[in-house]
Amino acid sequence: MLYLLYFAAALHIIFLLTFLSNVLYLWLQKKRNVFTINPPSISILIPARNEAENLQRLLPSLLKQEYPNFDIWVYDDGSTDETWQVLQSFSDFRLNAIKGVELPKGWVGKVHGLYQLSQKAEKDVYLFLDADTCLKSETSLFTWASLFNTLPQPAYLSGLPDLKGGGKALVSMVSFAILGALPLFFMKLFPFKSLSMLNGQFWMVRNSVYHHFEPHLHLKNAILEDVEIGRYLKGKKVIPYLADLSDTLSVYMYADLKSAWHGFRKNAYLIMGGNPIGFLLVFSVFLAAFIIAPAFSIPLLISLYVIKSAIDYLGRFSFWISLLTPFVLIMGGILALHSALSHWTGKVEWKGRNVRE
Repeated sequence: MLYLLYFAAALHIIFLLTFLSNVLYLWLQKKRNVFTINPPSISILIPARNEAENLQRLLPSLLKQEYPNFDIWVYDDGSTDETWQVLQSFSDFRLNAIKGVELPKGWVGKVHGLYQLSQKAEKDVYLFLDADTCLKSETSLFTWASLFNTLPQPAYLSGLPDLKGGGKALVSMVSFAILGALPLFFMKLFPFKSLSMLNGQFWMVRNSVYHHFEPHLHLKNAILEDVEIGRYLKGKKVIPYLADLSDTLSVYMYADLKSAWHGFRKNAYLIMGGNPIGFLLVFSVFLAAFIIAPAFSIPLLISLYVIKSAIDYLGRFSFWISLLTPFVLIMGGILALHSALSHWTGKVEWKGRNVRE
């Protein structure tokens, strides 16, 4: 037990130091953001499957942007709700809606939809947005373009938005994993593919870079497509940059805890290795350091509260989420096991499709 406590203490220190370095990284990225004189033209590419409600929030926030040259492309991927009707209700020359075709064998729906859009868009920069996002001000697009223009090329820009909606306890685990376990400074310094970060809810890349590598085509069957694309582009020496988007972009990921559980069940196993050996190794470390050890050590329990509360504060999660830290982590562990079991049995569905087919 003593060795377990030492191991957990060491991991807690690593998490805390990683978080503090990431706070500095995000602050330095924000300092780079000087308004650009020559803003690039932007094509905004949005996949949509049963996103009628979300599109009624996202599209108005896009169409009111004070930006000189952009257009919007939305791919209706076989929706069974009012998605197509919502798209047709907007009469703006900048909005282009595409009715999707039957999903070809070997493709994941979101990846296929974005690839189809990328073959039609022609602006200088592509901005990939999920349908559950919403721009927080009329200058959000200008802010992102200004930051993107400061980056050495080839590069892509992704980021951490303001996470809203339901299921906040589970959603808070996203920030905990990214800000505590991924040292963002290392993404540029070291060539390892694992040291990359791409959030599929938001990322920007130059048209020329995208089409040189065609990431969606090369990863057409990737369930966790954003992580795989980030690693793929990192391997091609396209530098990842991450920004704090919480002042400019909201994401309404899930309506409630049930839908959050269903959504994360699709991804948790893949994030934690994606294979039995890798998953069991990562899960065992998580279980030992963040659930078992704090149950037997008051200092480690306090440490856990400090780390999780600090990350929650940066991620704009409520005090109550931080107060329930041990229960949130236990729930995250149960979810991880459920995700692994679902993948091992081939029973992972998302929006009416089995993602393993």
